[in-house]
Amino acid sequence: MEEVTHDISDDIGKGDESDTLVPDEPVLQRSSRIRKKTGEWCKAQPGSKNSKDGQPYETALVVDEKVLCSYTEAMSLENMDFWTPAIEKEHNSIRENNTFSIIPRQKGMSVIPCKYVFKLKNGVPKVRIVAKGYRQKLGINYFETYFPVVSFTTPRCFLSYVAHLNLECDQMDVVTAFLNGELEETIHMEIPAGFAEETIGEMVCLLHKALYGLKQAPRQWYAKINSFLVNDLQFKRCSYEPCLYIRHREKEVMLIVLYVDDILIAGNDRAVVDDVKLEFTRKYKMKDLGAAQEFLRIEITRERSNYRLYSLKQRMRQRF
Repeated sequence: MEEVTHDISDDIGKGDESDTLVPDEPVLQRSSRIRKKTGEWCKAQPGSKNSKDGQPYETALVVDEKVLCSYTEAMSLENMDFWTPAIEKEHNSIRENNTFSIIPRQKGMSVIPCKYVFKLKNGVPKVRIVAKGYRQKLGINYFETYFPVVSFTTPRCFLSYVAHLNLECDQMDVVTAFLNGELEETIHMEIPAGFAEETIGEMVCLLHKALYGLKQAPRQWYAKINSFLVNDLQFKRCSYEPCLYIRHREKEVMLIVLYVDDILIAGNDRAVVDDVKLEFTRKYKMKDLGAAQEFLRIEITRERSNYRLYSLKQRMRQRF
């Protein structure tokens, strides 16, 4: 039998171009998510288009079309009535806490700038004077920045304990918490616009208390509140959770959980819980929120007659 052989290499290149396999172009899949405009930093420099009469003004993060980006804009005729009360409230908080004193500017001083931050919270204007902490230098005007934050499991265990023993559980909020922290470093800051206009340029602020934006502000606030709870109210800090405090006195049981400026207070005696809340109001400017209803985005619902407590995690709502 005769063997037939065929070299397939002879067929290469003889085929029609239409026979060549061409891969299809990939189809791009677009997300159906509705995209929102990101925030922008609005900055003004002397003589720029964003400043008036060539005068510099403070900057702020633009987070909404209704939110302003400068102190000058807030003081315009169309916005003055809406934003002035919030600005004055922030100025009064700084004065009440003796946050800084105004001293003459000296040659060679390291002075950090500041800005106003404007935002709307539930339709209500809110203003903060914030130091530009990114201008701080390690070893000169700040050293340590670490501060503990409560773990997410601790409030859940706390609420389980409250339900099991049917404890009273109230919530409080510290107003301008960071302004209570005392500074250990010497920090100079520019005078905020509108605070003392006649001294801007010739004088600076010598900070006595922590200000929002400083790198060490959270640490100094925690040191302040920790000292108050341990030394004044005789609570003991949990060795495994530095934001959980416990106090036992005979039949009395008291527990406190901290999350920066949010506080949960639980106890088996209504009168003792009220006494602790009174001590807080004497020491700091507080908001008494009554029975705990929401903490760390967790909705709290109780059935005390059945020794039950329900917690429901909320969806993240739009902030800023």
